[in-house]
Amino acid sequence: MPTNRSTVHCRFLLLICAGLLSWVRPTIGKSQDVIYSQEKSKAEERWRRFDKNGDGKLDDEEQKAFRQELFRNPRILPAPTVLPIFMEPAARSRPVPELGPMGEIRQIQTGFSFTEGPAAGRRGILFFTDLTSNRILGWGGQGKAEVLVENTRGICGLAVDSKGRWIGCRGEDGSIVRIDPSSKRIEVLAKGYQGLPFNEPNDLVLDSRGGIYFTDPSFRLRNQKVDGVYYFSPQRRIFRLIEDVDLPNGVALSPREDILYVLSSGAGALMAYPVIKPGRIGPGVRLGRVPVAGDGLTVDSLGNLYVTQPRAGSILILSPRGQELGLLTVPEPPSNCEFGGSDGKDLFITARKSLYCYKMKVAGISFRPATKNRK
Repeated sequence: MPTNRSTVHCRFLLLICAGLLSWVRPTIGKSQDVIYSQEKSKAEERWRRFDKNGDGKLDDEEQKAFRQELFRNPRILPAPTVLPIFMEPAARSRPVPELGPMGEIRQIQTGFSFTEGPAAGRRGILFFTDLTSNRILGWGGQGKAEVLVENTRGICGLAVDSKGRWIGCRGEDGSIVRIDPSSKRIEVLAKGYQGLPFNEPNDLVLDSRGGIYFTDPSFRLRNQKVDGVYYFSPQRRIFRLIEDVDLPNGVALSPREDILYVLSSGAGALMAYPVIKPGRIGPGVRLGRVPVAGDGLTVDSLGNLYVTQPRAGSILILSPRGQELGLLTVPEPPSNCEFGGSDGKDLFITARKSLYCYKMKVAGISFRPATKNRK
């Protein structure tokens, strides 16, 4: 029976992992031998879980499910004595003199389950989600983050509109929602396209007219026939703009809103599309080189892009033309990043169980849709 490339690649990587573990094993103490065996068994058991027919290899659908799990949890082997599978070698930070950072990374708080969706609010407040704990939190610059909303039903991407309301991608029911911070009332803005539910909306960005660009990958669910990028207009109309990007994840706009950026977690590519008018784009081009599959991204006031790379434990800095400028390392796999703070120069990073911050020399951009737009 012929074996496809993805199956060979998966098995080859597992063999490499086994070889590395065999090399590491003699270097650890006898007391660590049990941990090593346990972690190796966990890895093998996790892989076998996707081999539904028990033939010892993964077909296309099984391989896709494995990749999705791998993206959700890059550090498959958490024990410190065992090398995590599929993690890239740790890289050193390469600061950019004119951009920063100014100093080392700062851990603001840890102990969360899975941080995501950083969004800059008024008065320097940073909002973010604790995805698997179903919470929205806010951090005001001092002390610990405050839990603002609970039972969010899997809200991942988050943004703040001109009235201070939260716009979120809710994964549990595949919807785009709006939450009033005072009453905690949740309004569903969009929940499907052409009679079918969305897959699982992941990230979003607002334009200055009040429209919402959002990604809809199929990491876990496949309701639509394609992975898509959509636009929800102020008039509540939904347009599918992109349907040929594998697992579209992070999304951002350039400072002048004339370019839409989409980061693919499947192909490890950053795409750039000219915005002809809100909700209408031209053909996309691949921008620069993104060596490791990304997650979320943000843009500074000069148009530079900051691309999170969970598997590499870093944030890649690219110029507006896609030229690699530098690299910022993060202690945990980063999921997303956003500029905020009182001067807009704090680069906040959500990374697994923690919230981090780099102080930069350049500020970010913040889209605040006009309140006169129709809702």
